[in-house]
Amino acid sequence: MNYKRVFVAVLSVLMLTACGKEKNTDSESSSQQEIANAVTTAFETEPYIESTEISTSAEPKVKTTAVKSAVSTASTAVTTVAEFANSSATAKTAVTTANAGENNNTAENKSSDTVKVTETEKSPATTTKPSETITESESKYDVEFSLDETPVIRITAGGDYLVRGYASEGQIYVDTENEEKVEITLDGVDISCSDAPAILVNQAKRCVIKLADGSVNYLRDGGNDKVNDGVIFSNDTLRIKGEGGTLEITAGNAHGIASDDDVIIESGTYIINAVKSGIFAHDDITVNGGDLRIYGGTNGIKSKGTVNINGGTMYISGGSKEEKSSIYAATVFNYTGGNVYAAGNQVTPPASTPNPYIVLNYLNGASAGSTVGLVLDGMENAVINPHNNFRCVLMLSSDIYVGETFTAYLDGTASEDFTVSEGQNLFTIE
Repeated sequence: MNYKRVFVAVLSVLMLTACGKEKNTDSESSSQQEIANAVTTAFETEPYIESTEISTSAEPKVKTTAVKSAVSTASTAVTTVAEFANSSATAKTAVTTANAGENNNTAENKSSDTVKVTETEKSPATTTKPSETITESESKYDVEFSLDETPVIRITAGGDYLVRGYASEGQIYVDTENEEKVEITLDGVDISCSDAPAILVNQAKRCVIKLADGSVNYLRDGGNDKVNDGVIFSNDTLRIKGEGGTLEITAGNAHGIASDDDVIIESGTYIINAVKSGIFAHDDITVNGGDLRIYGGTNGIKSKGTVNINGGTMYISGGSKEEKSSIYAATVFNYTGGNVYAAGNQVTPPASTPNPYIVLNYLNGASAGSTVGLVLDGMENAVINPHNNFRCVLMLSSDIYVGETFTAYLDGTASEDFTVSEGQNLFTIE
């Protein structure tokens, strides 16, 4: 399968060292500008087509037969090395590479609803423009990227990166050879990638994805990749935060967020629709805060190790298969705080909780789209609308106390009143 990789050449962004302690000579600036002017990448929009080939290599997987961008020919690959100093004046090196190759792929028509497109999306810019110099006084980020200009971004060195813009066939790819720390801030990002993750972290000592305050971001994927199986996929521990930001994920391949190690959610607002699990991890899933609404095709969230929920508010809807859960932990599920309302056919109960919790068992099941109201002492605590058929509802909240009266409403019909006691309260409703 042919790939076209369009990597960002960040040319003059970082050539000024910390706080302007050193300045480039005129000849150095001129040389960098000549390189910048040599990099031009053109894209043409074509209909989506399905890809039947999936690569498992560590290289960025963005441009295959499922591409809808044509890349102009460039005879020379341009590599720029920019040095920047940290507070202790220790030099770091950021290497970004831009490659443009002739596109020999063919394109076929595909239905326009293959990838969800919002009304506010705009077409990619036709030409990549050299980045303007950004000094430390102008930006707190080491590099700022625009997906409108460069839809495929490759990050090969540690640092703080800002990404904005739209890419109909794009990707953010992280591969730091020295396993350096990388923080990527999404500020109004909209990425679709029809045959690979929208964000792929191949290697990094620590990778943090941050949602800019007030930003709304969209990520989508597709294809049939069983290795890199998340819209956001990481081979290492992945931490996501952003108190005032929103991230909407649509997973057409498998999971919404996936990691071979751990997934940690610190803060932010998330809406995740996935054909498999909304969040999947091999080792651990930890939620310390944030507002999450997860709609899974199999499980809502699934860990082959542990699940730890310490805060935030979660509305989770699992898959319709008999054995699928709203929350699944292969070893231990720990709960210390926050609000969790989860509907599915099964659920992993928490090993311990600081206060009582409730599990509803609908003997005859309940239908997708039903409205379930959860009421404590006459006060509505939460309302959930599972998107698949379900039998089980889990309610975890610091507002549940021993001796309270609990009532469940299914599409307006009240259950009998139950009295809350210590530990797990399993209430069966016919």
